[in-house]
Amino acid sequence: MKNFFTKKDLIKYLFETFVIIFSVTASFYIQDLVNYKNKIDFKNKGLEGVLLELTSDSLLYEGDLGGFNRKRMDYIDSLFDNQKPYKLDYLSYIWGDYIHFENKRYFDGLISTGSIDYISNVELQNMLTNYYNIVYGFNEQGVKNDSEYLKLFTNHMMNFKIDSVKYDWPTATKYYFNPAEIEKIRNDEKLKSICYAWKMQISELVKRLSLSQERIPELKRLIQSELKN
Repeated sequence: MKNFFTKKDLIKYLFETFVIIFSVTASFYIQDLVNYKNKIDFKNKGLEGVLLELTSDSLLYEGDLGGFNRKRMDYIDSLFDNQKPYKLDYLSYIWGDYIHFENKRYFDGLISTGSIDYISNVELQNMLTNYYNIVYGFNEQGVKNDSEYLKLFTNHMMNFKIDSVKYDWPTATKYYFNPAEIEKIRNDEKLKSICYAWKMQISELVKRLSLSQERIPELKRLIQSELKN
C-alpha cells in the first residue's frame, strides 16, 4: 500500500502539533501570570483601603472612649446622686446609645475576590480575619446589648411627665422635666437598677472598643510592610 505521508510531511505535522501545544500552554501560562498580577493588584488596593478604614475606626474609637460613653457612665452616677445639683446633660447623655458603623468594605472585597490569599504574611491574614470577624462581632453584640438597655430605660421613662424636648444637633438632645418629676426620677429605685445594670454593659462595651483600638497600630504596621514587598 502506497504511503501518502513523506518524512517531510511527518516532520511538518509534528512541528505544527508542537506549535499548537506550545501556544496553548503558553497561553495558559500567560493567563496565569495575568491573573496572578490582577490578584496582587486587587490585594494591594484592598489593603490600601483597609488602611483608610482602620484610620476611621481609630478616630471613632478615640471619640467614644474619651467622650460619649465615659460621659454616659459618669452621668448615670450623677443622676442618682442627690448631693449633686441636677443638670440637663445627665438625661441628655444617658438617653441614647452607641451606634457602631461597620467599616469593612475593603476587607470584604479582599474576601470576595480571593485576594486575601495572596497576602504573603500569614500573621497579617490571621490578624485581619480576627479583627473583622471576631472583634467586630464582639462590638456588634455589645451595641445590641446597649440598644436593649436603651429600650428598658425609655419604657420606664414613660412613667414620668415630660414638659418638652429640644433637639440639638450635633450636641445632645435636651429633655425638660419640672422639678417635681426630676425628684421622682432621681429617687426611682427601678430606674436606678436599670441604669446601673446599663452602666455595667457600657463599661464592657468600652473595654471591647479599647481592645479594638489596641489592635490597629500593629495591623497598620503589617499592612504597610506587606505593601512594600
